[in-house]
Amino acid sequence: MDNKNINNKQVQIFINKIATHTANWDLNTWKKFRKIYGYEYNPKRPDLRLLQIMKFNSENQENENI
Repeated sequence: MDNKNINNKQVQIFINKIATHTANWDLNTWKKFRKIYGYEYNPKRPDLRLLQIMKFNSENQENENI
C-alpha cells in the first residue's frame, strides 16, 4: 500500500471524528467556533482541526455547567 492510500484513510478517520464531535452543533456554536479559530481549514491537517474542536467542546461544556 502506498503512502497516499494510508494518508487518505487517516484523513477519513479524522473527518469522521470531526463529524461525531460536531453532530449536535447549531449555527451559533459554529459561529462561536469560527470566531475563535477562524474560517481557514487546512485539509492536509484535519488532526489539527479535530484538536481545536475537542478543545472548544470541552471549554464550552465547562461554561455551560456553571
